[in-house]
Amino acid sequence: PPRAAPGPPGARRGPPPPRIRPRSHTGLVWGAGCGTEIRAIGGGTVTFTGAAGAFGNRVIIDHGGGIESIYGHVSGTFPVKQGQAVPAGTVVATVGGTGVGTGCHLDLKIQVDGEHTDPQTFLQQKGLDV
Repeated sequence: PPRAAPGPPGARRGPPPPRIRPRSHTGLVWGAGCGTEIRAIGGGTVTFTGAAGAFGNRVIIDHGGGIESIYGHVSGTFPVKQGQAVPAGTVVATVGGTGVGTGCHLDLKIQVDGEHTDPQTFLQQKGLDV
């Protein structure tokens, strides 16, 4: 299947016809083969695993201090469970093609105090190279 093009947050086109609609995209997208392991960006507690409509299956980790990482379009197999404490680097999901998308990819979103923030800037400020 085709891969999603990696790209920074910003304007994206909505789902294919019958209507294409621009919308703001607040995530960082990586094209990868289905089944590629996804690791937690930091330690925290898993607060959600499951389906999320157009965002497909997702995993949410609460890192404390109002910071959450959200891993979207993942496969339906979850190696972690809600309420589980996970250290940084734990495999929390695998890349999938669930929800609205054009192929296997990860859509990473970061929320700070409930507001989406640019994941690339956030990760770079934490010393991670993206």
